[in-house]
Amino acid sequence: MKYEDFINNLEIHRTTLGKGKGVRCNLTLYMYPDGHSNFYCLDDKGSWIKYKNKAVCMPTNDKLETVDVFIDIINKMHKNAKRM
Repeated sequence: MKYEDFINNLEIHRTTLGKGKGVRCNLTLYMYPDGHSNFYCLDDKGSWIKYKNKAVCMPTNDKLETVDVFIDIINKMHKNAKRM
């Protein structure tokens, strides 16, 4: 999956608990001993989100790239939260 597709197809939802003014994104992060990892986007039931019949997933090569992806996810969530 292209990086832009991963970021744009994250399941970011308005929160329904409390005052309901934020957003949430269900993620699973698998990290391996050598530092590479995979981000997976999950629905509310814990199943992988699919786009064009493939899991919304982003592999990373090392710890620094993992942090960069995480920062981009946070920025996307912040942008979506401002719109709500």
